[in-house]
Amino acid sequence: MEVVGEDECPNCGKRRTLYDNKTAHCNNCGGDFDIGMKVIGESPSEIIVVTGTTRKQKPSEDAFVARTLRVFVSYSHEDGRLASALKSRLERFGLNVFLAHVDIKPSLEWQEEILRTLKRSDIFIPLLTENFVLSEWTDQETGIAVSEQKYIIPLSTNVIPYGFIAKYQKLDFKPIVMLGDWIDCDQGCKDIINVIISIEEFKEQIKEGLISSFVKSGTFREAGEISDFLGGFDNFSAEQIREIIRGIATNRQINDSDSAKPFVKKFLSNYNQYVDASRKERIKQILERLSLNEIHQKPTI
Repeated sequence: MEVVGEDECPNCGKRRTLYDNKTAHCNNCGGDFDIGMKVIGESPSEIIVVTGTTRKQKPSEDAFVARTLRVFVSYSHEDGRLASALKSRLERFGLNVFLAHVDIKPSLEWQEEILRTLKRSDIFIPLLTENFVLSEWTDQETGIAVSEQKYIIPLSTNVIPYGFIAKYQKLDFKPIVMLGDWIDCDQGCKDIINVIISIEEFKEQIKEGLISSFVKSGTFREAGEISDFLGGFDNFSAEQIREIIRGIATNRQINDSDSAKPFVKKFLSNYNQYVDASRKERIKQILERLSLNEIHQKPTI
């Protein structure tokens, strides 16, 4: 069984893997699918799914599956590296980001796939650069997003919103090219997350995406950054609380993170009653370690 491509999982909105035996699997929600597919180019990776039926669902009834917000980024292919940096950073905050391939003469099927993805998206982000202005395809995508009444967050590097989106409030986006051509767009991405959190209809979904990413934090810094956002929410469902507690108990990048410590202590204090018996001892050890660290860090007189 070989991997031949990927597409969007209909269960959770993340990317699922497509195999040559006409099955698909999503690592995010654990869903398995029987699908039909057809090749649209010379490569077996150029496929579209004709049908997709869930065969089985692996997670137990208690498993936490985040409802993921789908973001469509429209950009010029000249800005591919910047768009990729944007996608990578936003996905660390639990968003499902699709990069539109623009300024390329696509096949009819590819145009249709972009259109389908755009229509399924929750948020449309045009990456406004000088290259963007020169692209006919980005303007078409923007027009479709407006007609579909998508929530639009124009990212302005050095271009203000124009045409279809002239009336929309821009968000300044000032990425920094670091040593080795690495692009730092952290602050801009955090600004985007703050905008999304402020939108009432997206609040629960962005919260769940942040929880899912928090539990999977791969670094101390990542845990701290996501905890800053989670600390701004007033309440959590029982399912969300148990998932956060699971992350705190099992992920050392969270429970050893100095920057996540304020959130962890406050959260466990507020929701200690949700800690199940199997994790009580572990949570107790974490709280004791956090308190001990605070004592050691207090300045001596």
